[in-house]
Amino acid sequence: MLLDQYVAQKIVDRAMKICGFNINVMDRNGLIIGSGDEGRIGRVHEGALRVISSRGEIDIHIDRESSIDGVKSGLNIPIFSQGDIVGVVGITGNPERVRKYADLVAMTAELVVEQALIATEVQWDRRQREEVLLRLVEGGPFDSFFSDREYRLGLDLDTPSVVVVMHIGSDDLRGEKDFQRVQRIYESWNKNLSSIEISGMISASHIVQLRSLNCLKYKKTIEGLRESVINEFNYIRENFTCDLTVSVGVVASSREDIISSYQSAMDMLEMNLERDRKVYFAADFFLDLYIYQARNNPSSLPFLERFVFLDKKDSSGVLFKTLKVFFEEDCDYTRCSERLFIHRNTLRYRLGKISDYLELDVSSWRSMMECYIAARLYEYKINGRG
Repeated sequence: MLLDQYVAQKIVDRAMKICGFNINVMDRNGLIIGSGDEGRIGRVHEGALRVISSRGEIDIHIDRESSIDGVKSGLNIPIFSQGDIVGVVGITGNPERVRKYADLVAMTAELVVEQALIATEVQWDRRQREEVLLRLVEGGPFDSFFSDREYRLGLDLDTPSVVVVMHIGSDDLRGEKDFQRVQRIYESWNKNLSSIEISGMISASHIVQLRSLNCLKYKKTIEGLRESVINEFNYIRENFTCDLTVSVGVVASSREDIISSYQSAMDMLEMNLERDRKVYFAADFFLDLYIYQARNNPSSLPFLERFVFLDKKDSSGVLFKTLKVFFEEDCDYTRCSERLFIHRNTLRYRLGKISDYLELDVSSWRSMMECYIAARLYEYKINGRG
């Protein structure tokens, strides 16, 4: 590991609290990169070079200061990490006075280096996992390099899994503090993931997870996953003030299917079927998802054309709203009438007009299904999602 100025100054700050003397930290080239005396930063420390060469501590007495470049009296100790010298820590002062702090200062320096090394490894692991996730949601390619990375990370991508996407509203992404809050949300949401699950930020507003259905915490079922996602979402919503929406895609049985799970989760967010709903599961909206994914297929045009005609006849939008509420209330006349504050006969009249304009009998199950498909396609078109 190479010492940088951040780690070096961290060693300086901690060690000075312990001993009360000025501390210098030098890299493997003998350059002072951290010090309680800012004026010394950037200078070459000849004593540090001697420590690196001898792999042992060196003390410099006041009568030898002038004979060695860039040094003051004190004690200089090598900093080891994994058996290698990564730098030198120097305590400024009479060697006899500061020697009692030598072991403690050296231990402090090596502890800070070890913590930095662990943090670096954690960051490396996170980047590797994010790169794997990005490759999966892009659909490959899954070459030998990818397989090697999968093996080193301890992943098994050919077991049942589900992509989960968290969307963060744009109003919560305006400043530096907001992005720091997003980072805390990211860490909070991912803290319960197992080692065989991965996550990453694929954009400033989307956090993506690949959840494994082999995890015991989900009881190896989609219902167990559902319960876990809802509980985690409720926890985050209670602890962070953000406009959040979570979408759970279809189950993927292999790595090749993960792109479909991801796409279905993203489609659910775009569809936004129920504006008051904050957690979507593709399994609950299979038909709507299928219609949405077929919205640009030429075979959908005949359905769409019927609603274009209805739209011309329904200038006030009353009929379209009536039909939308009728479907939302599962075609229940009583609930639909009550929600629209109209009489049941008025509802029947409106549905009759809709049947005439669409040339469909909404009392027929097959025609009702065609009407539902046409209504959804038209809604996606007028909302700019077609």
